[in-house]
Amino acid sequence: MSRYLYLIAALFLFVACASPQQVAEEPQQTQWGVSDIERPVPYPIDIPNAFTRALDFGSRSETGAPGDDYWQNEASYSLHAELDPDNHMIYGQADITYFNNSPEPLNAIVVELAQNLHK
Repeated sequence: MSRYLYLIAALFLFVACASPQQVAEEPQQTQWGVSDIERPVPYPIDIPNAFTRALDFGSRSETGAPGDDYWQNEASYSLHAELDPDNHMIYGQADITYFNNSPEPLNAIVVELAQNLHK
């Protein structure tokens, strides 16, 4: 049995001495930006008509950012509600102020009262 131990110890020593030592090298890292990477365009890109119209009106720039003539409508509201659980009723009043910032007049304003029936 001791003969096998000497054989295993000699084999272990041989393998430990015979394997080359590896020195850990730090890998070189290259900083790549998105603009540095060439990307092939697989097919021609069709520009949508709505985007072309937005460019013509000046509401969008060529990058897609808002242009000089960009506008957004606004609304503010105040809600007052009272629950009557005995009669299964709700009473309320809403004051809504809508600001039309567009260059065109509005023909209609649609207000939807959606109840949350799914909870």
